Amino acid sequence: LSSGSLKPLDGMKVKHRLAKPSLRGEPFYNAKPAIDLFHGDKARSADEVGKLALDSLDQYGRGRFFAFFHFSDPDHAGHKYGENSREYLDAIVEADKWLGRIVEELKELGVYEETRIYVTSDHGFDEGKTSHSMAPYVFLATNDPEIKRRGDQRDIVPTILMRMGVDVSKINPPLLGRLLTEPERAW
Repeated sequence: LSSGSLKPLDGMKVKHRLAKPSLRGEPFYNAKPAIDLFHGDKARSADEVGKLALDSLDQYGRGRFFAFFHFSDPDHAGHKYGENSREYLDAIVEADKWLGRIVEELKELGVYEETRIYVTSDHGFDEGKTSHSMAPYVFLATNDPEIKRRGDQRDIVPTILMRMGVDVSKINPPLLGRLLTEPERAW
């Protein structure tokens, strides 16, 4: 969740800087210390994560913040029971239920219209299996009206950073992805 993304960057509550570059140039390796609300450090049930998210919105929801909430149930169910299993699908539905409650809370707080929500995954699954060696694609679902195209997993981080007001062209080493706010073009 990135709240207040339509407002100027001034006043954004970020602990340090958004990310220190790693040796590989991927900012998410060191992002945790710079994120206002990071609840992705351990596996938690969807109920636990959902309650953390709602409590966090009660605490921070009226100001500018950047939050990361990790619903790990679909990943765990997929690895244990396989893609397309009842357990995997139930875990997705449960995470989606909580996303709906989060959206409801943002609307009740009157900040939904200025909050950008990005829902993604770290990988898919091989058809009917518990592995993901042949499933390199992820999805991005968002309420961000500036997203214009499909993209690659590496396009997500620079796009979110740019939408928060970060000049991604100044990140060194440069990020590998392309902005999803720009039209598709050949590599």
